Amino acid sequence: SSAGAGDFFEGDFATKDPSPDVLPLSPLPVSPPLSFRKFLTMQEKRVVVTIQYNANSGLRPYFLTAAKRIKERHPDVVIEKLILPEPDEPADRVFAISVDGKVAVGGKQRSRGEDGDGHRHVFVSLEELGFAIEKARRKKRPHSSYGGIDEGTAVSYGEGDGT
Repeated sequence: SSAGAGDFFEGDFATKDPSPDVLPLSPLPVSPPLSFRKFLTMQEKRVVVTIQYNANSGLRPYFLTAAKRIKERHPDVVIEKLILPEPDEPADRVFAISVDGKVAVGGKQRSRGEDGDGHRHVFVSLEELGFAIEKARRKKRPHSSYGGIDEGTAVSYGEGDGT
């Protein structure tokens, strides 16, 4: 006989009791539902990283790589893409990264480098960018704690810690 969507198979969790060693020792705490107001408040406190570059400039792969690297190191940030109009002069191409509206990396000087084959080079200092993101976090959320994966310690910002 063919099995339907509601049929259970032997060994399925619904057909027999789970073994005692799989049962949790204590139930997980249940959080209250998130209100829309709280959701909006949380979104306002996220750091916005804007990556801007010129259309048809060949800089899109740099955007994709930068966005990926930023999200890997700072998963809580919001990444926005801003495609600028194509410049009149190729030397006026722009690749810039802003953190909460302040340019952290880039401008015309960062995307001007070309090798002999005409390939563009863009340098993005993830260390500088990380400092800018941390500074923006402290400004938006002064009473929060942040812990680095690499450091293994949490750093608290706000009242009573001298900042």
